[in-house]
Amino acid sequence: MDGIRLGKLVAAKILARRAHDGSQQAEPRVGVDFITGDEPGQWRQDPISQSPLALGAYWGKVKPFVLTSADQFPVPAPPTLESQEYAAAFDEVKRLGGDGVITRTERTASRLRSASTGPMTVHRACVRRRGSTIRS
Repeated sequence: MDGIRLGKLVAAKILARRAHDGSQQAEPRVGVDFITGDEPGQWRQDPISQSPLALGAYWGKVKPFVLTSADQFPVPAPPTLESQEYAAAFDEVKRLGGDGVITRTERTASRLRSASTGPMTVHRACVRRRGSTIRS
């Protein structure tokens, strides 16, 4: 069997296996299916893109591809609003994240761009980057 046919066969099997993994759920509409808030800890719409969709809101419910469960590596709770850790993180965001900021390096800007996109955008960018290194 040649490589292209094998690749198509494997891709078809993976797609069939993932057909009901929960990733096909439509992204919720902001203000309709997904309500935002202004209180600390509540989700807010991206002020730049103003996308009408809450991208990635349900990705925590998608069956993992390799992991046993999505709970396998739990994320720790964020620091309390009164903590020194929260104050330091808040100050860092103010220093690096505003308009006209001069303390941002290109590396920081690249990381911020990656963090501000939805999970599938980041995934596709990684796949493209990985694919280009495989071909060369």
